[in-house]
Amino acid sequence: MFLGINLEHNSSLAITDFSGKLLLAIEEERLSRVKNHWGVPALALSKLSNYPSYEIKEIIIGSTFNITAIDCERMLVALEDNPSMKRGIKQLPKYPSAKYKINNPKLEIEKAILKILAQGQNIKFTWVKHHDSHLGCALGAADRSGDSLLISLDGQGDGESGAISTYNCITGNVNNLARFSSLDSLGLLYSAVTNKYNFTRSKHEGKITGLAAYGNYSTAVSILLNHIEINNGIIRLKYLKGFKGNVVRVLNLMTGGKIQLRNSIDSIIDLAETQTLNYADLAYAIQFTLEKAVLEIVNYWQKKLEISNVSLSGGVFANVKLNQKIAELTGINKVSIFPNMSDGGISAGSIWSALNSRGQLSNSSLYENMYLGFNEKYFYQPEKWGGSRKINSLKISNLDLVDKIVELLCSGMVVGVHQGRQEFGPRALGNRSILIDPRNKNVNSIVNKRLKRTEFMPFAPIVIQEDADKYFEIHNFDNLEPFRYMTMTCVVKKDFINFFPAVVHVDGTARPQFISIADNPLIYRILQRFKLKTGIGVLINTSFNVHEEPINDSLENSLEALTRNAVDYVVTENELFYT
Repeated sequence: MFLGINLEHNSSLAITDFSGKLLLAIEEERLSRVKNHWGVPALALSKLSNYPSYEIKEIIIGSTFNITAIDCERMLVALEDNPSMKRGIKQLPKYPSAKYKINNPKLEIEKAILKILAQGQNIKFTWVKHHDSHLGCALGAADRSGDSLLISLDGQGDGESGAISTYNCITGNVNNLARFSSLDSLGLLYSAVTNKYNFTRSKHEGKITGLAAYGNYSTAVSILLNHIEINNGIIRLKYLKGFKGNVVRVLNLMTGGKIQLRNSIDSIIDLAETQTLNYADLAYAIQFTLEKAVLEIVNYWQKKLEISNVSLSGGVFANVKLNQKIAELTGINKVSIFPNMSDGGISAGSIWSALNSRGQLSNSSLYENMYLGFNEKYFYQPEKWGGSRKINSLKISNLDLVDKIVELLCSGMVVGVHQGRQEFGPRALGNRSILIDPRNKNVNSIVNKRLKRTEFMPFAPIVIQEDADKYFEIHNFDNLEPFRYMTMTCVVKKDFINFFPAVVHVDGTARPQFISIADNPLIYRILQRFKLKTGIGVLINTSFNVHEEPINDSLENSLEALTRNAVDYVVTENELFYT
C-alpha cells in the first residue's frame, strides 16, 4: 500500500491500495486538537501501528518538495519538545542552531517518519511538488467519462500559486499547460483581506465569502482589477510602484522571501480599502475580483481546448460561491471539486500524482465517499471520563433512535451526531455533525452563541437527494457530485425560503449537502422522519465542534461539547447521551 503525507498546514496522511483507491485519510488536527496543525502528522502515524493490515510499501510526500533546513528543524523541534497536545505549534528556533546539523532536510524528515512508524527501514520515499499534488487531487476527483481540465489554485507552495493541466480519460495522460508563480497569487490576495481585520490567513477565508454578500460595489473593485492582468489564461499581479512595487518581484525571486511578498500584496489591499466604507464592501470587492479573474482563466482554457469538464483543487476552491459561478459558465458541463480541496487533501493527491506519472493509477473512481477516518468503535467508559457534568446515557434501538431524534429536533433541541468513521476534509457530512430544526431563523444567533461562532456565517442544510430539485435551483442536475460534499452553493427557490430560513444566506443561496441512503443511512432516515412530521425534508447540518477547534475526533471530544452546553444531546448509532 501507499502512504501519502502532507507536512505543512492541514497536516494529514492518506493510504491507498496499489491502484490508488483511497482506503484511509485523516488530518492531524483531529487527533492533536491543534487547528490547522503544521508539521509531521505524528499522532496519525503512530495510530497506524493499530492497523497492521496497512502494510506500507512506499511513502509519498507532497506539499514541501523544496523543504528548507529551517522548516525541517521546526518540524524536528515540534516532534521532540511537544510530544502530546502541543504538537504542531510552529516553533521558531534560533538559527543557525547547534542542535541540528541539517545537510539533507528530506533525509532527516524521512528518518523521523520511519521512527514514528516503527516499520521497516527500507521503505521507499518519493517527494511530489505542492501543485502537482493538488493536481493529483483534481485528477482523483475528475469525471472518468470524458476529458477534463485540471486546475489548482491556492496561496503558495514550492514557489507556485497554481497550475493547469489536462486529463485524457482514454490514455490517462496528464499534460501540463501552465504554472503560476507565488508572486501572482490570487489566494494570497484574498488572504490579505482575511488578515485585514484580524481574521487569520489560510483559516478564515470562508468568513470573507460569507461577509461579501453584505457588501456593495465600490471603486475598490476597480483598484483590485487594475492590479490583475490575465493574458492567454495566465495571471500576473501588478504591484504598486516604488520599493514595494516591481522590485519586490526581483527580491522574491532572489531570496524566496515570503514576508516581502506578503507586504507587497497587503499594500494593494490597503489601497483598495481607502475606497470602501466598511469591511463588508472590501469583502465584496475581493470576492468579485476573485470570481472575475478565475472565470476568465477557466473560460480561456475551456474554449481553447474545447473541454467541458473541469476538476478543481487547492484552497481557492474552498470558495463555494466561486465554484457555483464556474458551474454556471457557458460551455462547462461538469464541475468536480476534491472534497478536501485545501492542503489537507495533498496527502491523497501526492499518491495519485505519483501513480499517474508511472501509468499505475486506476481509471476507475478512486473514492466512494469521504468517511475515511480510522475505523474505531466508540463506546462510553464512565470511569475514564473526567468531564465537569454528569452524563446520562440511554441504549436505544435504531428505529426508536430515529423517532427520538426527530422528536428532540422538533422541540428545539440541538443534537450532535457522532457515528462511524469521521469525514476527511473541512465539511461535516453526517458522521460528526450537529443537527438543528431550520424553521426558526433566530436559531442562528442562539446556536452561534453556544458554539462561539461569527453571527454572519450561514448554517448549511442537509437534504434528501430526491428533494434537491424541489427546494433548490440547480444549474445542471447531471452535476450533483459537488453537493454530496458541500463544495458549492446554489440558489434557494423563493417559494421555500421562508420554510427553512435558518439555512438561507442573505443573498438567497445555500450550501446544501444532498444525501442518499447509501451515503448515510441514519441521517437519511432522520430526514425522512422529520419530513413526515413537519412537511420539510431539510435540517441544519453544521460541523460538530466549538468555534476555532477542529471537528471532533473521539467520543470524548463530543461528550466534552455536551458538558460545555454546545449541544443538548449526543447520539451514536445506538446510544443517546444527555446531562
